[in-house]
Amino acid sequence: MKHHKETHLFSIDSQCFHRYHELQKEARIWNNSGQYWLAKQCTILANQLLQGDASVINTIIKTEDHFYKTKKHIH
Repeated sequence: MKHHKETHLFSIDSQCFHRYHELQKEARIWNNSGQYWLAKQCTILANQLLQGDASVINTIIKTEDHFYKTKKHIH
């Protein structure tokens, strides 16, 4: 029995690949800023892209629902 390797979404659609890396970068930035809920939203979308769900490529993360003021942002 031969194993048929399916082509991944990233090898077909370079925009999905680029968006995945953007979401990973945003998650790191949000985590380093203390905005863990926003980082979690970015990570969830990045994982959906990694699993082949191209429908989340244009999903915008709503920061007003998840942004919390930290010592950095109180000014």
